[in-house]
Amino acid sequence: MTMKASPPAWTNSWLVASLGRKAFLILRNHGLLTVGPTVAECFQRLWTLQRACEIQLASDAGTGPNRPISLEFLQRVPATQAGMNVDKDENNAQRMFDAMLRRHGIQA
Repeated sequence: MTMKASPPAWTNSWLVASLGRKAFLILRNHGLLTVGPTVAECFQRLWTLQRACEIQLASDAGTGPNRPISLEFLQRVPATQAGMNVDKDENNAQRMFDAMLRRHGIQA
């Protein structure tokens, strides 16, 4: 069995400094990192960020230039994100996490 070496001690302080007061971090060539007070909230944040990245990649893979998004639509976006706001509805993240567990046949 091969044991992996622990990451250098500086990485912990670097990650904390890079996150600051944010809950999301994109690590170049390493993936996505989310933090939060519960596993359910971390999962919701990670799932949302992963989907955003997938959509961005799919958009960039299309032929031709990207279409600009109308200002009217962009102004409505914050209201649509309210349903995903873990601070507003603490049970939303837990319901999403429980649904993911059920979907994969995992008993909580």
